[in-house]
This record gives sequence, structure tokens and C-alpha cells, in this order.
Amino acid sequence: MTSVRSLLVLVFVVTACGDDGVRTLPDAPPDAAIDAAPIDGPDEVDLTIARAGNGAGRITSSPTGLDCGATCTAGFAPSTVVTLTAEPDVGSVFTGWSGACTGISPVCDVTLAVASTVTATFTLETYTVQVSKIGVGTGTVSGSGIACGGTCMVTVDHGTMISLAAAPAALSTFAGWGGPCSGTGACAVTVTANTTITAAFALDDITLSIAKGGTGTGTVTSAPTGINCGADCDETYAANTMVTIAGVAAPGSTFTGWSGGGCSGTAPCTITMTAAVLVTATFALNTYALTVTTGGNGTGNVVSAPSGIACGGDCSETYNHGQLVTLTATPGMGSTLTWGGACTGSGACVVTMDAAKSVSATFTLDTYALTVTPGGNGAGAVSSTPAGIACPADCNETYNHGQMISLTATPMAGSTFVWGGACTGNGACSVTMDAAKTVTVTFTLDTYALTVTPGGTGSGSVSSSPAGVACPGDCSETYNHGQVINLTATPTAGSTFVWGGACTGNGACSVTMD
Repeated sequence: MTSVRSLLVLVFVVTACGDDGVRTLPDAPPDAAIDAAPIDGPDEVDLTIARAGNGAGRITSSPTGLDCGATCTAGFAPSTVVTLTAEPDVGSVFTGWSGACTGISPVCDVTLAVASTVTATFTLETYTVQVSKIGVGTGTVSGSGIACGGTCMVTVDHGTMISLAAAPAALSTFAGWGGPCSGTGACAVTVTANTTITAAFALDDITLSIAKGGTGTGTVTSAPTGINCGADCDETYAANTMVTIAGVAAPGSTFTGWSGGGCSGTAPCTITMTAAVLVTATFALNTYALTVTTGGNGTGNVVSAPSGIACGGDCSETYNHGQLVTLTATPGMGSTLTWGGACTGSGACVVTMDAAKSVSATFTLDTYALTVTPGGNGAGAVSSTPAGIACPADCNETYNHGQMISLTATPMAGSTFVWGGACTGNGACSVTMDAAKTVTVTFTLDTYALTVTPGGTGSGSVSSSPAGVACPGDCSETYNHGQVINLTATPTAGSTFVWGGACTGNGACSVTMD
């Protein structure tokens, strides 16, 4: 087999190697292509290196042969211990081996017994880019995953290009970048280390601006006039003008106070206009508690939209004035809902929050009839656990959904029983009430054979009442438990008779079949 492999290698080298030394597969069957690459000595074992991850690096071997980079497969003598060394490129880190090598050490030994593959994973290093906003003005910085505002830090791979743009808020001016960026235009940075960029914002002059915050509504007015916010929330005043602003809440809201411009509390605030000022007036919607109470012998849960109530667990939530809260009840299997309090009926429940309100949700288990139907020619009684059925007197009872009912049949002496309907056989009968159900119980009288055996030197006949025995001819008959059979013996002329067995003497013979 070795000589065949060598011959295929020779043909492959002559016909498939170009001037650049790169081996390409000729048109040949797959087995031939596999035999032909790589070119090993007859006793060499291939070691192949693969690279994974988003980083880059180099793998070399000792003894030499692999420098991957360029050479990622080489042949070595069997049982050679090949030491592989991983060297990450700048900006990458080596994160581990897999395949014939494992672990995170950059040096790995492979003892070659069979052709093997080792995968080396290189991962790009990551750095944080932090944007800090400075100055008395306001604004946002955005781009490349940063929206500052909200997110002022991003983590990126080595070599990532970050492009940022600054947008000043109303009444502010973007004053310029600091750190690796400068000027007031766009900022573009290629990240090769942890980076901090500052963005400076400055306020414009002599403008009073009112911002309204919070969930409520209201107006802010000024003296001298100019601010009526509402509609007009910005006004320019002469330097050193003293402006008094006052907040008035709308119905269902509360004015909770000032912030900015040296204003605080809820009383009117006087501002001396020496620079642009932004004052925030916060109005809070009045809030009220909505409480859900669940009850009844059934199960279910209630949830709200908007979210907040999940009852089960969280049955009370605070909502804003005027908010419409839709409560949705989901009864458990076999339960029915009835609302109470701020909602009625069993349909949709929508509550307008203009005061504290309570809603009750009563879940009632569905009930079903369990009916026992006795039959047959025998006799007996059926009782239930829990109590309710005592049949034949009371053969129908209503039970809750999911309730397990055990029925016990007690046949009278000489009777047997068998179940039908929701139970079968003649053993224990347990019925789970998830719908109306019927159980039949058939009591059957036991039957016994009455056999007449004629004998003696004379002759005659025996008949029965009720009919059945006509002996000789038919000397055996089966009768029900408790049945009284009258046997009549009629001897032929010249013969007499005498009974034996269940009857004695020569008079009337009555047999009770037990």
C-alpha cells in the first residue's frame, strides 16, 4: 500500500504543481485527491493547523515544519512530539486550543500517532470608549453605538473606527472636543487602546427657558410677562431683569417643584437674568391604588394592561389619574369568573383611575352531576366517598370540577356486580369530575345447578316447577339464587319412589337455590 501511495504522490507533483509551488487537485476521483495531499514520506503523519476567532496570529512548530501563516499542514515521523507555539498579532489575544490540543497556554505539545488537527483561536482585544460631557450647557453625542444622553460608553474591538457627532440642546452651544478629537466637527478615532473623549457644551446667554417634567400637566407663567408655558416656554429678557415664575397644576396633577436656575421648592421663584437659564417645572399626576381581591373555591389569575397587576402574586398597583386600566381574568380549568366592586359581570373589566378603587374576582369551580344507574336481576347498593350517593335511594349527586369520587358497590347475598359507563370491571371505581358523568352498576343473581339423579329398580319421571327439569331426558337445570323449585316425582305403575339428597321422604320436594 505504501508503494501505491508514493506512486500517486509522484504523479500529483508532476501534473499538479505550478511555478508558484501551490498544489491544486487535478480532475480525479475523491480518493485519489485525498491520497495525493499532502506530500509525505511513506511513514509520516500529517498535523494540520486551523485558526478560529475574529483575531489573528501565527502558529509555529518545533521541530520545524509548520509556520501558519503560510504552512498549515506538515508531515512528521510517527510518535514525534510536536511543540506548537501560538503568537497573537498586535491587537489580538490567544484564547485557546481545541482538537488534538486543549487549554489556554500558548505552548502545546502533540504526540503524533495518527493524522491530527489542532485549532488555535485568536480573539481581537476589546477596549472601552468613554464619552464625557463637560461644561454648563447640554447636548447629545451619538454614533458608533453611543447615544449620550443615555449610553456614554461602548466596548469595541481593536482597530474599530469610532465616528461621533455632537448635537447641542436648545440654549446650548457645542464648544468642542477634547482627548483624541479636536475642533467642533465630526470626531473620528481608530481605537487601539482604552479611550476617553470629552464633549464640551456651553449655554447661550440671557434666555430663560422653562421645561416641564413629570407625568402630570400644568402651566408656568412669568412676571414680567413673556412666559406662558403652556404654549410659550422660552423668553429673552434684558440683562439683570428679575423674573418671577409660578407653577399651577392642572386638575388631577400636583406641582411638585422646580429644578435648575437656582429654583427649588414649590413657591414662586425669582431669577436674576445674568446668563441663559433653564428651569424645569415638574408636575406629577395624582396616583391611586387599584386593588384586586381574588376569592371563591375555583382558581384563576388577573393581569392588567398596562402591566402592574399579576394576581396571583401582585394584586395591587398604583396608576396615574385618568389612566384606563384593563383587567383580564383567566379562570383555571373548570372554574368560572364573576367580577365585583368596580367591575361587574364576567366580561371585560376597564377601570378609569380617578380615585382609589377595588375589584374582586371570584373564581367558582364548575359543578357536574354524577349519576349512578343500577340494573340487573340481582340486588345491591352503591355509596360514595365523599358522601352524597346512597343508591338505590339517592343515585344522583353534584360535585366540584376536579373532585375525585370513589364509588363502592355492595351486592346483596347471592348477587355479583359489574361496573359500566365511567367505570369498568368489578373492582374499585374512582371518577374524576371534569364533566357530567354516568356510572352503571349491574347486579346479577348468582345461578346454581339443580341436578336430579334417578335410581332404583323401578321407573318413573321427575318434573319441576318452574319448568326446567324433565327427568329422565333433562335431569339438570340452572336456577337463580333464592329461587324455590318444586320437584314432582311420578312413579310408573308397579313402582314407588323415595327422595334423597336435598329432599327426603316421598312427599313434596321443595328446594331453595342458595
